[in-house]
Amino acid sequence: MQMTRKVIWLIVLAAFGSPAASQTHDTADIELRVGSYLAGTQPVSCDDGKRHLEDLGLRQVETVSCQNQVYTYRFVRAGARYEIQINGSDGRVIRRTSF
Repeated sequence: MQMTRKVIWLIVLAAFGSPAASQTHDTADIELRVGSYLAGTQPVSCDDGKRHLEDLGLRQVETVSCQNQVYTYRFVRAGARYEIQINGSDGRVIRRTSF
């Protein structure tokens, strides 16, 4: 379990950069595009998805819905509000919108 968590973190850091750096710069360097993966290609639970987004330095992360392996969250990044959907079976971003 511990080794898996370390591998996930390495993948996240490689894909998105350091969460600490992102937090101090209001997540300016984070790219969560449709088709990108939140935690490598590993399955994520609804709670894990929220935690990954928070660990990336996104602000005011709230869970909107977690049904049928599709998890929807809202968050603030650089002062703008976003909604994102994650496929829980592989951690892939399947939709992202701003409002």
